[in-house]
Amino acid sequence: MKTKKRLMAVLAVATLGFSAFGLASCDGNGDNTTHTHEWNEYISKQATCSEKGEVLYSCDCGENYTVELPIDSDKHNIVDEACVECGKKFYSEGLAYVLSDDSTYYIVTGIGTCTDTDLIIPDTYEGLPVTSIGDWAFDSCDSLTSVTIGNSVTSIGDDAFYFCYRLTSVTIGSSVTSIGDSAFEWCNGLTSVTIPDSVTSIGDDAFYFCYRLTSVTIGNSVTSIGDCAFYDCGSLTSVTIPDSVTSIGESAFADCESLTSVTIGNSVTSIGDCAFADCESLTSVIIPDSVTSIGESAFADCESLTS
Repeated sequence: MKTKKRLMAVLAVATLGFSAFGLASCDGNGDNTTHTHEWNEYISKQATCSEKGEVLYSCDCGENYTVELPIDSDKHNIVDEACVECGKKFYSEGLAYVLSDDSTYYIVTGIGTCTDTDLIIPDTYEGLPVTSIGDWAFDSCDSLTSVTIGNSVTSIGDDAFYFCYRLTSVTIGSSVTSIGDSAFEWCNGLTSVTIPDSVTSIGDDAFYFCYRLTSVTIGNSVTSIGDCAFYDCGSLTSVTIPDSVTSIGESAFADCESLTSVTIGNSVTSIGDCAFADCESLTSVIIPDSVTSIGESAFADCESLTS
């Protein structure tokens, strides 16, 4: 450790031009004996988003010097979702809201005057939690490229992001329990989606025709996957349905032509009509003992299915 510290000191001193300190000998005890500096270091001032920091190097003999730390653009002092030092806001301004009937929370109802392409839905608005994204709130907002949903939001409404076809990234907050019908239908720029463990239901047509979607992670609390939830997600290659799921809706994964493997959890009791129809790349499926019903044409036209 001491060797490492000495090496760091040499590099830092060389950079700053303080070659006189380095590994020079000194009269460390005041008795004409000499020693090699052994530098101790500690951060005397943390770097922030607006101010440089400082590291102090000191030797027991009394010699010391400082090295400047660069501004750290990620070190914000956030109060009410904005940095009090640099002023950066960690939410999108100008969104439209409606106050709940009991005046205890807000619902996001639309884009309002917001012009952000990277949308950040906040945890709070005017001191109250933002708990839901309303039906059709961002329908056809074709300028959106990413969405981050705050951790106070519990529900994403029907058609909330319908036909946001330039949307490439979605981060779903850890409190969301339901994803509404057609919530992300025709968001065909999405390439991956992680559905957190808080979610219990995925609505009908939720990700219908997200044809660039290659990866889906379904959280361990989801109990139902709605009809046509991932219909025609043509780039999706594999799906793991967790043990929490009890039902797979009609045409839930139909026409996912690149799907090669499916793992069905041990709590699924019903596989809906046409659930995996026209999954032409699917080669094998293991159906657990928990399944009591397999719908009509559930695996119709799965022409590569061999076992």
